Amino acid sequence: AWKARDAIELIEARTIAGEVATRQQLTQVWDRTREQVAEAIAYARTSPDPDPADLLADVYTAGA
Repeated sequence: AWKARDAIELIEARTIAGEVATRQQLTQVWDRTREQVAEAIAYARTSPDPDPADLLADVYTAGA
């Protein structure tokens, strides 16, 4: 039942019905998105851990 109300499925169907994009174009977008996410995960896993001294940097403003 939730699948029938899935916002992503609905917008994709409307996009195709409105001839804004084809299923093939949407599939290409999803493929590229998956690649970008995989690249970001790989980057995060291979990056050094941040310095604990920077843990709260830019979290709070001065004087707030």
